[in-house]
Amino acid sequence: MLFLPNAPYTVWGKSAVYVFKSDELESYFSEKNWYFPDPYYDGSLNNIEAYNVKLIEDLEELY
Repeated sequence: MLFLPNAPYTVWGKSAVYVFKSDELESYFSEKNWYFPDPYYDGSLNNIEAYNVKLIEDLEELY
């Protein structure tokens, strides 16, 4: 589930390698036709996206 909590950031164009310092994530998301890096994106998420990221992280801890 490594990719799932990172998806909301990349939808907005945040570079996975910048936020997460992961070549694997950068490679994965750069292959997606919907991913366009936005150098001006500040990393913020709306309430629903932030909730989803937290929920996924909590579930990862349980399993």
